[in-house]
Amino acid sequence: MPKPWVMFDCSYLAWRGLHSTGNLTQDDLREGVLTHCLDQILQVCSHARINSNRVLLFFDSRKSHRRRVYPPYKANRQRTREQREEHEKYREVVGYVLDKLYTISAAGFRVYRQTGLECDDLIAQLAKQLSPLMANGLCGVMVTADKDLLQCITDNVIWYNPTKKKFLDRLAFWVEYT
Repeated sequence: MPKPWVMFDCSYLAWRGLHSTGNLTQDDLREGVLTHCLDQILQVCSHARINSNRVLLFFDSRKSHRRRVYPPYKANRQRTREQREEHEKYREVVGYVLDKLYTISAAGFRVYRQTGLECDDLIAQLAKQLSPLMANGLCGVMVTADKDLLQCITDNVIWYNPTKKKFLDRLAFWVEYT
């Protein structure tokens, strides 16, 4: 069976890393989150069900087409003033980490970002393209917690949430959601 393409939602990895680093000082936080992201890539790719070095890293555009077209997009995420201040403080850390991850294509990782699109748009587009390419066997793993991408599960593309260590293929999806 061919090795799958492993499609990482890097925004998810970075925010998850931020909330997993514990009590690092502000100076160590950037490197701690970056290390966590790289470790997650290694752990996922080494998982017995995946076992692949075919890594694809997806990034959100800095400017969202969705917000331009529909300003209320994600506006229902109510936060207190303290939560907004904390979020802004950590956006800089996440931005630094995403910029570092974006530059690692020289290490053999393929990176994808397109102006105006979020990484879930790009992952969905690739999942749609990968699905018919292989009649037999797995060809793609979407690594994210974004449930919007559940609609991209096919016979050849599965969804994996490393936070919950949960795989969903077509059968598991139907069992859980129908």
